[in-house]
Amino acid sequence: MFNFIHFVSLSLLFNGFYSSLSSPSRRIYGGNTAVPGQFPYYASLRVLSGAYHNCGGVILSKLWILTCAHCIDGYEIPQGNLRIVYGTIYNEGTEKLHSIAKTLKHENWREKEFIYDIGLIKLKCPIEFNENVQPVKFYTGQIAAGDEVTVIGLGQTKFSESAKVLQYLNTNIISIWECKSVCNLVNDNQTCDLNLKNQICTQSGPGYGICHADSGGPLTKDGKLTGLALFGLNCGGGLPNGYIFVSKFTEWIEKNTNSEICIGTN
Repeated sequence: MFNFIHFVSLSLLFNGFYSSLSSPSRRIYGGNTAVPGQFPYYASLRVLSGAYHNCGGVILSKLWILTCAHCIDGYEIPQGNLRIVYGTIYNEGTEKLHSIAKTLKHENWREKEFIYDIGLIKLKCPIEFNENVQPVKFYTGQIAAGDEVTVIGLGQTKFSESAKVLQYLNTNIISIWECKSVCNLVNDNQTCDLNLKNQICTQSGPGYGICHADSGGPLTKDGKLTGLALFGLNCGGGLPNGYIFVSKFTEWIEKNTNSEICIGTN
């Protein structure tokens, strides 16, 4: 009975979603403002021309950043126009930009596909850790529908602007099957191609959720990395958000960082 009622309420929500497409809402998407040092593993990917925030990332070690493959596609080094910012919660365009040695996308990733949308960035110079800059720890336990998790990002809080200060949102895991059924209702074939093993989903109420430029940012459980922000069906529309399930790629991460990242022991 619970699932049936939940399904009906989502159907009603989509009616409102469709009717509002022609007049975008100006509401903030329910995030809370972070304080310095709260998420010391967060990294911002900046496009050098204008130094604007493009995607999020996660500090793995002194030399490695984890993000989504689509965030680094087209920014191949040394011709790339991408830099990294870390150690600050602010998005002002005046932060120190750190150069990249190389980028690496998962070999099975294909443009506009989500199943293997994960990538690595190697920095030219090592990070100096302090209270505001630390490597992330990995969550290696089980994930179940209803679990509370936290997503972190500098993406858009309105349709016309990005966050000026790092934001976070506490939300809840939903099953991949529920996520897929909701997605099918809006007939979005691209994002409906979900994978039970490689992805996880969350859902909050209307006015809450991830948006543009939150991609690649961390989803955490108990302060440890669980996923990378991948897609939202509608910014702040109360629809599911999708994430890469990081624990399914631990061997790939360890192999491609030459075992500099030892996930099982951190």
